[in-house]
Amino acid sequence: MTEQELTLLLAMAETIHGPLVQDQITLNVWHELVKDVPFEVGKQNIMHHLRSSSYKPKPNDIIGDYFDPSGTSVYDIQEKERQEIMNTILLEDGQAEYVPMPDNIHALIDKISDGMSVSRFKVIDDDD
Repeated sequence: MTEQELTLLLAMAETIHGPLVQDQITLNVWHELVKDVPFEVGKQNIMHHLRSSSYKPKPNDIIGDYFDPSGTSVYDIQEKERQEIMNTILLEDGQAEYVPMPDNIHALIDKISDGMSVSRFKVIDDDD
């Protein structure tokens, strides 16, 4: 990616988030970080970020998973760790294998829990 292409991506992001790079030194640092990423990849990544996040983009939002061809994201790693923990818990309880929650049940729980909040409550001890 050329510096001019990076400037174009930054201009797109700045229409939403305001100034991101205010001097040549900062632009040089950004360019050094993203220069090996093809423009089309960077454009796709920054557009995804602008659509899905309210935070100002950083160079890694332009880079995306370009340098990790496996496409493994931190979320994939966290999900794998969660499944391994669940397998361990279930196996300790004598179950033969971990059976993941069906997608439709998971989606239903997410839908029900959207907008819910936990209120404070007082635990009453029956012994009092």
